[in-house]
Amino acid sequence: MKRLRFGILATGTISRRLAKTMQSSTTCELVAAASRSEKKAREFAVEFQVDGVTGYEALLERDDIDAIYVATPHPQHYKWCLRAIEHGRHVLCEKPLTMTLSETQEIATAAKSRGVLVMEAFMYRHHPQTKKLLELVSNGTIGEVRWIQADFGYDAAYDASSRLFAKELGGGAILDVGCYTVSMVRMLAGAAGSRDFLEPVFISAVGQLNERENTDNVAGALLKFSGNVLATVRCATRLNLGQSVRIEGTQGVIEVNQPWFAGSKGATIVIRTSGEEMILETETATDLYSFMLDEFAACWREGRTTSRGMSLADSAGNMQVLEEWYRAVGVSY
Repeated sequence: MKRLRFGILATGTISRRLAKTMQSSTTCELVAAASRSEKKAREFAVEFQVDGVTGYEALLERDDIDAIYVATPHPQHYKWCLRAIEHGRHVLCEKPLTMTLSETQEIATAAKSRGVLVMEAFMYRHHPQTKKLLELVSNGTIGEVRWIQADFGYDAAYDASSRLFAKELGGGAILDVGCYTVSMVRMLAGAAGSRDFLEPVFISAVGQLNERENTDNVAGALLKFSGNVLATVRCATRLNLGQSVRIEGTQGVIEVNQPWFAGSKGATIVIRTSGEEMILETETATDLYSFMLDEFAACWREGRTTSRGMSLADSAGNMQVLEEWYRAVGVSY
């Protein structure tokens, strides 16, 4: 089977994570990686035995690459997604896809015009654990869904120059990990109503900002969906909230202990109904990111320009909520 040939744009930690997965992928292969630094490009090339390219534009101009993985800081996603699309390359982009709804919409328009695939890299969406969770919700295992709680937070040492906090790098908990929580509750609210996702009709948000950069350290929001579904989302870069998802229905509760790093050690879905408890072990030996790469490659082989698990319409809806959330707590980029 012919493998999809990738170029990685930027050589940071997340790029290394995906490059490692590609080394054993049967559907994708890494051909080259680009950095603005010749030294970093060379080091990455040696580590993963691929071509090192100095400069992002030079990577896009190569004729031996089918797709680009955009792994720059958040504010640069928009520019380099568009440039990759202009070069006719398919795009897998780190989350959040952009900084604003209007930017996401522009990318969607450009992708449609050029007939290329663009997918936001929410790796958890493509794991069997998530598919099982959707099945449980849509099948009414816990009756009608009434409340969803999604948390993702950790405590990082404050560094104003870090991408986690610096405004010019798109810092803040909402864009770094809040994007996961919003993505999850929108997906689950959709599954409760037999849809791929659902948009909230009301949002109320709170947050705490750091004094130097005025980006959010801790933030939370209440979302109301049609169908009598409420959701709370919490995220943090300065508070260890851990990661979890809890779905409460009229006939029971579902809890997920590893929603974002699905399939990791000890991962489970716990279902409680009528005094009974069922524990589904969802740990998998297969690398989490490989499921995302396989889905992206399948779209490419089948000539699809959208992923069933993570469409651009879904990404646009997510960005709309994220933008409203960070603006409501006082963050501006």
